[in-house]
Amino acid sequence: MFEGIYLPGVLAAGIASYIFGSIWYYMLSYSWMNAVGISEEDVQMSPSTYVITFLCEMIMAFVLAGILVYSGSVAIASGVTAAIVIWGGFVLTGLIVNHKFQRASWMLTLIDAGHWLGVLMVQGMVYALISG
Repeated sequence: MFEGIYLPGVLAAGIASYIFGSIWYYMLSYSWMNAVGISEEDVQMSPSTYVITFLCEMIMAFVLAGILVYSGSVAIASGVTAAIVIWGGFVLTGLIVNHKFQRASWMLTLIDAGHWLGVLMVQGMVYALISG
């Protein structure tokens, strides 16, 4: 399933999605902090948090690339479609379940869900652009 994956495309997709996430949470930082119930002082993260985030997004980009290659269609439309299906079927549903058991607000769910939809869509588009 993973032969034929273009690794520079995976790297570009992972980097682009990490940048997207940084911009997403920067723009929604006050809404996110309010939804989580923390202050600016509480939000200081260790460097390892950012490293782990980047590595996880690289894994996501690699798996999404594998799905696209396996499907036989590495195109922007296929990347976006796969991203939406994966997000709706796995990410959104899992996020809702986790957030409801954690008693998180719907606002937090919307912010985080939008982030992951954007991450996957950026990965699908960038991988298709670089690999096509």
